Amino acid sequence: MCHSVGRFIWFCVLISFLAYYAIDAEHPISFHTSKINTEIRWRATYLSTGGQVNYRRPELKLPESPDTTAVILNWSRLPNVVQLVKIMCSSLQDTFAQIFVWNNNPQPLNFEDFAETLCPRHILKIHNSPDNVYFQARFLACAQATTRYCFIQDDDYFIQTPIIHAMRARIAESRHGAIFLLPAHEMLYSTLSTIRAGPSVQALFAWLGYGVMVESFQIQDFLSLLRTINATEDVLRMADNYFTILSNRLPELWFDQNHELGGGTPFTVGTVGEERNKRHIVDAGFMLDSLVNVLTHNSADNIPYISFPTPPSSAVDATTRAACISFPCMVETNIKLLPELLNDTVSSASELVLHAANRLDALSNDSKMHFVEFSPSSAVDANPATSFQSFGDAMEGDWIALDWMIADFEDKDLELALLIDPSTEAIMSNSRLESSVDSKHWHKVTGGASCTMVEGSVLLECGFALDKAPSRKVRVWLEREVACGWAVHEMWLREKWSG
Repeated sequence: MCHSVGRFIWFCVLISFLAYYAIDAEHPISFHTSKINTEIRWRATYLSTGGQVNYRRPELKLPESPDTTAVILNWSRLPNVVQLVKIMCSSLQDTFAQIFVWNNNPQPLNFEDFAETLCPRHILKIHNSPDNVYFQARFLACAQATTRYCFIQDDDYFIQTPIIHAMRARIAESRHGAIFLLPAHEMLYSTLSTIRAGPSVQALFAWLGYGVMVESFQIQDFLSLLRTINATEDVLRMADNYFTILSNRLPELWFDQNHELGGGTPFTVGTVGEERNKRHIVDAGFMLDSLVNVLTHNSADNIPYISFPTPPSSAVDATTRAACISFPCMVETNIKLLPELLNDTVSSASELVLHAANRLDALSNDSKMHFVEFSPSSAVDANPATSFQSFGDAMEGDWIALDWMIADFEDKDLELALLIDPSTEAIMSNSRLESSVDSKHWHKVTGGASCTMVEGSVLLECGFALDKAPSRKVRVWLEREVACGWAVHEMWLREKWSG
């Protein structure tokens, strides 16, 4: 029986998730701050091996590159900001050269407010803004940075340290210039908002607050563009709504693990805010149409930030990505997450909001629920109770991969392990394992999967033995169609040892 895991989720909750997050200062709502848990329980095996086989987490040392500035805005959640700074300063000094707290609140902050973080003054920078410049502050802070990259996040969201390490490793080779973390409900909207208008316009909308790793010059160019077009104060304050669209390129998106902190009296979700955000996103589309028109008729014009002409390699990437929660890696897959959608072709970028709404309406409630409940992030969340599931039956050429960012582990006895539904064993037995050192050239790993029932569970644990050669990435590739869907509860790398 395929997909034995039941689907228990309230669809009304999904609908509320899909609302735009809005600024409505007239109706503040208070939330309790949730505890930040940096300890993720990681298991090398779910089997009772009886001492016959020992597994452990492989030691992976990514290059230390303190060339990134972390940017956090403070408005009404200072306890969150303090905790985030404390974690960043204690566990990410190999990545963050500076942690920039931009204070939009009229109550000034000083270093004593962050005493418990033990963060050195040469790393922590505090800026007390004379005025609340809203979301423009993210960009102004990054533009002041002297580092190559910026990491931007909201003060009501927590990203585990391994995820930030993975993003920093990935951004150095990404052709997109920015990597966005998104929880599943936001990923659904960003996916549906992807549009193309003729040969020269492509865009999608994505929020920055869930975590973005971006090249600093992209931020500087974006601010230069806003100055070039004489953007109004209203546009500047709501700059988040314009950032992805005006780039005229499709950024790299990763599913995240959705760790909301709450706290404070944030701006709320509401009708006024929803309409405001829609208006700004539509305006961003009009701006993009206008800028592309100018560049089309006068290619000599020097307009910063916008990508023009559209590069030949800009075809929509069918690969879906998700961040691992407990190890600096990501899972990638081409496995289908949604049924066939309306195509992404529109007549102008200003139709982005309408087109996203039409695509959302075209999806069944079950399709929306499936996307949110069974996303790829569920395969790398260290929680065997959740699972990544394909939308339909497994198809020839389906693959799922684990990428740990650098070529390593020569002469180590490694396995790719998967915790799966029993029905997925048929997929494993009809798949081959491939490995790569550069994500471009692949070779087949000899041998197949060895699967064992987990005691006291309905799940199977499968292991693929890797060659003792340097590798950076492995993937399970399905060689023939199977009349059953994928259901992967966990996917991880482990090392056999004799200790």
